[in-house]
Amino acid sequence: MKLTTSVIALSALILFLVACKKEKIEDIQQTSTPKSYASFLPMTVGNYWIYQRFNMDGSGNENQTTFYDSIYIEKDTLINGKTYFKQVTTNPSYLTIATYLRDSIHYIVNNKGEIMFSSEDFTIPLMNHTN
Repeated sequence: MKLTTSVIALSALILFLVACKKEKIEDIQQTSTPKSYASFLPMTVGNYWIYQRFNMDGSGNENQTTFYDSIYIEKDTLINGKTYFKQVTTNPSYLTIATYLRDSIHYIVNNKGEIMFSSEDFTIPLMNHTN
């Protein structure tokens, strides 16, 4: 009888120890949902955009033009250990301009570290052309 009680007690202890295993750090990290930010310029090789140009007068009125610009992400590259995307812009005068950009949480930053755009600070325009 003592042997049966000891076996049952030992089995219960083993079940308790096995059932109470610690979670691995990797398991905790995989289950936590990362904070996501709105993607105003999704930088993936092959993405492209076509824009129609507008002019704005001194009063803030927009005037539609017949000109269109296109932008595409040609490739990605490492600069100082950070991934940048080569954005190629073609405009109506057939000039091609390449810019290296990266997404830094809610900022678009160029390879010089300058903030080009922010989804939270609306005083920073994505692109500003003045004539």
